[in-house]
Amino acid sequence: MAEATALEHNPQIAEAEIDVRKANNARQQAKAQYIPELNLSIHYSSPFGYNFVPLNVANAGFEFRWEPWDWGRRKHDVNEKTMNVEQSKLKLDNTKSQLLINVGDTFRSLQEARAAVAVAQVPINCG
Repeated sequence: MAEATALEHNPQIAEAEIDVRKANNARQQAKAQYIPELNLSIHYSSPFGYNFVPLNVANAGFEFRWEPWDWGRRKHDVNEKTMNVEQSKLKLDNTKSQLLINVGDTFRSLQEARAAVAVAQVPINCG
């Protein structure tokens, strides 16, 4: 119960979990670079006060952007972000392990202190 409480309320654990989420988001952004961009543009203008141009002008267009030959740049970016995610997870596991070791040490020292108090309270019988 003490270990669960310590894991739940420790700010270092929360910080490490946030780092894992940040690394996951960065990896998702790197993966999104594989998706081509498609944009739609619509423009409308009405130049009032000019008699020699059309009164209503409308334009519509599509823009498609895709970089098919990136020479492995996106793949390397995704791999780097994946390694960052794994490092963040390892850091979180390490932080949790250190915290659990500290809680265990504290609990054992508390048990030893209670045992020492119990021994000190035993009346000495010198027969």
